[in-house]
Amino acid sequence: MKILIFFSRIVLICNICFILAGLMRYSGGLQLNPVYSTLIVLGYVSLLLNVLFAISVFVMLALKKPVWNSFPRWLLITNFLFLTAQLFIFLG
Repeated sequence: MKILIFFSRIVLICNICFILAGLMRYSGGLQLNPVYSTLIVLGYVSLLLNVLFAISVFVMLALKKPVWNSFPRWLLITNFLFLTAQLFIFLG
């Protein structure tokens, strides 16, 4: 269970990188900087990690594991909101 809590925090960090990568896309002076490159890669990998996290939470719910007591609620809600936004952006 602790590995999933750690994974959910990693997903949140990648989701923040997704927002920063989207903001950098519309900024005028995009430089070839290793920090920018890292943010962009983490931002786009966040969709895959977010889907894996959602699948793991749904599996835990199907197995009747205590999801709401194990994870902070704000973290679950935030990650699922990011997932819906990412799906709208990538599939829309």
